Amino acid sequence: MNIAALNPFGYEAKTKNGNTYKKTNNWTTGLIAASIVTETMPYVLKNPKAKLIASSFSISKMMPDIVAISSGLKMTPKLKAVAIGFGLLITFAGDVISGRWMDKVINKKRAEKADKQAELMKNA
Repeated sequence: MNIAALNPFGYEAKTKNGNTYKKTNNWTTGLIAASIVTETMPYVLKNPKAKLIASSFSISKMMPDIVAISSGLKMTPKLKAVAIGFGLLITFAGDVISGRWMDKVINKKRAEKADKQAELMKNA
């Protein structure tokens, strides 16, 4: 495994033809950072109105209510903890999947551009 691939801001990579381009991880990093903010704000804020507003953006805070309404189950503390954990899982898994997909699209275009530029330089 290339340790540079873990760089949240990108790294140098090579195309199949051996041309160098800057690979990106920006979408994945940005979406995960946004999720960390939205999921922690309801616990960090002290103002009740601000806490209520922040809770409306946190899937882990909404998940116990969603489970209670959709299933009709009484929310015990254990079930509430499971619902919160499931909300966090949905949030971060969704962000990683969608971020990776968007980064893959960008990286494919960058690799094609690097190969095209190298071909033009070779023919010039």
